[in-house]
Amino acid sequence: MNITALVDSEIALWTAVLERALTDAHLLLKQARRKPELWQDMPFRIEVNRLRRFFRERSMEVGGFGFLCDLLQIGIDKAAQRIEDEFLTHLKLPPLERQPKTEDDRREDMNATITLKQLHTMPLSDVAKLDGAALADLQQQANAALERAKSAKEFLDGAIARKYGDLIKQLRQQSGKDFGTVRFTDGNVQVVSDLPKRPQWDQKKLEGVVERIKSSGEDAREFVEISYRVSERKFNAWPSQIRSAFEGARTVKPGKPTFKLAVSVEKQEAA
Repeated sequence: MNITALVDSEIALWTAVLERALTDAHLLLKQARRKPELWQDMPFRIEVNRLRRFFRERSMEVGGFGFLCDLLQIGIDKAAQRIEDEFLTHLKLPPLERQPKTEDDRREDMNATITLKQLHTMPLSDVAKLDGAALADLQQQANAALERAKSAKEFLDGAIARKYGDLIKQLRQQSGKDFGTVRFTDGNVQVVSDLPKRPQWDQKKLEGVVERIKSSGEDAREFVEISYRVSERKFNAWPSQIRSAFEGARTVKPGKPTFKLAVSVEKQEAA
């Protein structure tokens, strides 16, 4: 093949490329006029955008509109204006309408990763509709946030105690009390420190005191509060005849239910 034939072949190829682009623009415009709902079809919109960029960018890269006009010796300004008037002006994309979500869409949105901040704004009924994995993730977030908050509070309390500890000790000494509340101001901040009493009683020694009170003929309940407890583990291990003697004094009340959610490793790997 000689040089002239090769050049003619390439020109024919690039001419076909330009003609294909013009044909596509004509077909898109025809389809949109026949079926206006296509303006909301994402593949259709992508194709329209592709053609609009192709004709408007005037790229001189190989295969670009500017390259084709230069190669085929077409006046680019005149060609671009004609394409604009005949096609691009009419291929202007309208705003994309929001489609009503299906039940599956709403369920997927609801189960997307939710933060604790978002959780506080959700109705309890919506939270209860989340799937197990989403609830497990939220529980992990909450536990981690709680641990961080506890750690931060302990650190802050330690810093406050270090800042005011000596002054508080001095104020207690001045007031002549080892426990209770002291108040003072730091600038425009009122600081209140409370040191409660927490007495502890030696149970063995108390038992001896109670026995001595009883032996003297006094009613020990006038001096001490006596309560009785039975270990549940021991109760369950007793013979039935012994348990029956205590069952009349035993009432079982439910505690607060707790839940721990964990996504199984197999499920995660399968996903």
